[in-house]
Amino acid sequence: MAILEDSDEWKQVKEDEEQKVSLHEEDVGYKETNMDSLWYLDNGASNHMTRMREHFKELDEKVSGKVRFGDGSYIEIKGKGSILIECDDEKQRIISHVYYIPNLKSNLLSLGQFTEIGCKVVMEDDELRLYDMDNKIFMKVARQRNRLYKANLRIGTPVCLLANLKDDTWLWHARLGHLNFESLKSMAQRDLVHGIPAIKHTTQICDVCLIGKHSRAPFPKRAKAGSTSPLDLVYGDLCGPISPPTPSGKKYIFLLVDDYSRYMWVYFLSTKDQTFDTFKEYKKTIENELRTTLKMLRTDRGGEFTSNEFTQYCKENGIARQLTAPYSPQQNGAVERRNRTIMSTTRSLEDITPYEAIKRRKPNLEKLRVFGCIAYAKVPSQRLTKLDDRSSIGNEQGSKVYRLFDPTTQKICNSRDVKFNDEPEWTDFKIENLEVTSEHHDQGTHQNYKEASSDQKWIEAMKVELDSINKNNTWELTTLPKGHKAIGLKWVFKTKKDANGDIIKHKARLVAKGYIQEHGIDFEEVFAPVARMETIRLLLAIAANNKWEVHHLDVKSAFLHGELKEEVYVTQPEGFMKREDNGKVYRLIKALYGLRQAPRAWNIKLDNTLKSLDFKKCALEQAIYTKTSKDSTLLIGVYVDDLIITGTPKKEIDKFKAQMEEKFEMSDLGLLAYYLGIEVTQTGGDISIKQSAYANKILKEAGMIDCNETLIPMDPGTRLTKLTEGTMVNSTEYRSLIGCLRYLLHTRPDLSYSVGLLSRFMQEPKEQHMKAIRQVLRYVKGTKDFGITYKHNEGNKIQGFSDSSYGVNTQEGKGTTRIIFYYGESPISWSTQKQATVALSSCESEFIAATAAATQALWLKRLLSKLTHSKEGKVTIMVDNKSAIALMKNPVFHGRSKHIDTKYHFIRECVEREDIQVEFVSGEYQKADILTKALPKIKFLTMRQLIGVKDLRQSDCD
Repeated sequence: MAILEDSDEWKQVKEDEEQKVSLHEEDVGYKETNMDSLWYLDNGASNHMTRMREHFKELDEKVSGKVRFGDGSYIEIKGKGSILIECDDEKQRIISHVYYIPNLKSNLLSLGQFTEIGCKVVMEDDELRLYDMDNKIFMKVARQRNRLYKANLRIGTPVCLLANLKDDTWLWHARLGHLNFESLKSMAQRDLVHGIPAIKHTTQICDVCLIGKHSRAPFPKRAKAGSTSPLDLVYGDLCGPISPPTPSGKKYIFLLVDDYSRYMWVYFLSTKDQTFDTFKEYKKTIENELRTTLKMLRTDRGGEFTSNEFTQYCKENGIARQLTAPYSPQQNGAVERRNRTIMSTTRSLEDITPYEAIKRRKPNLEKLRVFGCIAYAKVPSQRLTKLDDRSSIGNEQGSKVYRLFDPTTQKICNSRDVKFNDEPEWTDFKIENLEVTSEHHDQGTHQNYKEASSDQKWIEAMKVELDSINKNNTWELTTLPKGHKAIGLKWVFKTKKDANGDIIKHKARLVAKGYIQEHGIDFEEVFAPVARMETIRLLLAIAANNKWEVHHLDVKSAFLHGELKEEVYVTQPEGFMKREDNGKVYRLIKALYGLRQAPRAWNIKLDNTLKSLDFKKCALEQAIYTKTSKDSTLLIGVYVDDLIITGTPKKEIDKFKAQMEEKFEMSDLGLLAYYLGIEVTQTGGDISIKQSAYANKILKEAGMIDCNETLIPMDPGTRLTKLTEGTMVNSTEYRSLIGCLRYLLHTRPDLSYSVGLLSRFMQEPKEQHMKAIRQVLRYVKGTKDFGITYKHNEGNKIQGFSDSSYGVNTQEGKGTTRIIFYYGESPISWSTQKQATVALSSCESEFIAATAAATQALWLKRLLSKLTHSKEGKVTIMVDNKSAIALMKNPVFHGRSKHIDTKYHFIRECVEREDIQVEFVSGEYQKADILTKALPKIKFLTMRQLIGVKDLRQSDCD
């Protein structure tokens, strides 16, 4: 008889512990019932099979195929599952992988299938004896007169686990992930763990174990591992992709098993390429914990394990590699078996558990609860005064709190004060948009419509948004044409706060799911310009110099004003669907937030509007507009929907505001006070900028809000390199901190060198790099109120300083260019950048830096001329190297310059045309010096004062 199965799910797996069925009695008899319970033990059958559907306690009807008989005829397979049988001693046994064939006339048990899973068949005298894997008799059948072996099996019913959870045996069976009862009893009797009561042995099988298609057999009593200590050999394997993925997008399971202890680590990954970073993090953590090194790693030949970077990393860290032969998962069996069943339960190893073998202490199971049971978390008094019910899903790693899932809010929260009910299990919920919060999480912002719909403030915010959309004629209701797809919509909720962190507005935004748009079909160009931050600083400096006020306008629902050229359709918004028009969609006339082309459409609309009001776009900065007459000057800086306006007289600004309110729905925010995270203070014509609130936010997110302060961001002589040695740190956290600090540079040129240097190590940050970041954060803690002040009557003139570091803090031998430009006496533009080529001398390095400064100087002087409608003046660049100055001024000075890349000789042409003037400044007054290297404490504080970064609290007091 041959089996031709269509499904790939059924694979014959040798040495699979799922196949084990244990029995410990010597004699088992079966009572005669009827033909439906009569089974033939057949050596010619390739699989167990039955025609009785009611025999199955678990059946997968997706499995299909055909059975071919000796005469060439076929019958259809309609499914595959497990049956539960009861013996006279009331013990229950599972027979797995049984085919359901409705047209089969007799029930068959395949002796070949039994022997394949490790059972032994003995036919002696006139009886057949079937032994299990422990060499215990599983079945004994007498030979019939027609030389057949047949047995009457009584089909059993699994024990309802929920109905028996008051019994400690069943309760701990559930808490330990349905561990078999022999191992459960053994753990308690031999005192392998703490917190578990005495367990009586049961012979029955619960309904959950049956659904899991197997009864978990005990593990071997002695370890067969060849290793003599932890981390001698670790098995690794990647399982996946899993379909469907987890709610947070995880598709792969990365398993690592220690050969000595059989302790297992499990990591959930979104993509395969995360394997390498995860392994490095694992190695660092486990070696630090166990105070020993990982010596050997055994994996299959998957690309994630054989990549050049993985191989090189193992070689550099002295990790021997073992790769299994192709298509031979048995060679990596320790982890391959766990990939199939995730058997993270206990295994005896010299009378200790894997946990104790690796951790050197017995596990305490006292706090363990049934996964999925109902939990009641105490709600903090500032939120509610009742108990919320949630579902327990385990403990938070590294803390003494429970992780609970709330099906109502679709959130995971961490809570310490929890009461559990192990008996009922919460199974009728669906996880959609998963979010992790703490028990004191901010209740100001909601994540979805369902959550926000119970809060009147957010309902009003949603109505305001829809009113704005309808008032603006953004869409029209219609039937979706054939060949078009409707883009989904979602609500996004955000609380707007001021510089002190106080909520000033609840904002609900209806956003299109633009990520499903296709280029060339429902969008074309997407680019939209915004003002550079250095341009904004120049604008503020010009305003302060002329004693102009700077005002702030915000366009409400700006993107809704952008007119679309493409044909785009969206679904009706959640919570506001019209019943009478069910199935209809909206065709967009104007843009919505979230559409790919929305920023560009809004920018085009705003550009046309400003031009209609006689404003001219600046050719050197596309987000700056000017309007000049004999008696007035207006300057406007645009950053998406935020407009800053300055100029004179005041009545022209008021007139512009009125004109804009006729065109759009505007918010007049008055004098500029808070812009893109920057706090702006306008006093007596002077304008100060700082980022105190943002600095506090960085410190809070880094967990350093209460750290000790330091006077300098980096110690002089600090040398940071891309070491191959050293402890790896979390690269995501490192990059996040660098990103935050780089945004802080908008008002803090004193941080430019240290942050610029640390930005070079984002690929593979080590502990020394993270230590350096912590010192920068301690410096930020002590200087969070520092900033820049632009003063009145400092002169309409730009001056630059150029400097370089030659061979400092670099492995490649490349220097670092540092430039800073001033409008009057206050800095408006600065940068720190590694040079692209290796310089052969400090003179050459200074020459390269000055060329970079020249390009910036030309742009700044032309921009200033456009904004102030004044004649372009000559920009002076101060350099502290006389040889470099001579090289810039003397075109015949070729002996030292003939090898320098041609592009760096651009500054010579600028000097010849008298666009740039280069002058010498001594190192003592070289303002760019603080951007070049880590300075000693006294000099750093002096240079910080010199470049114009000051404590604005003292300025306020003065």
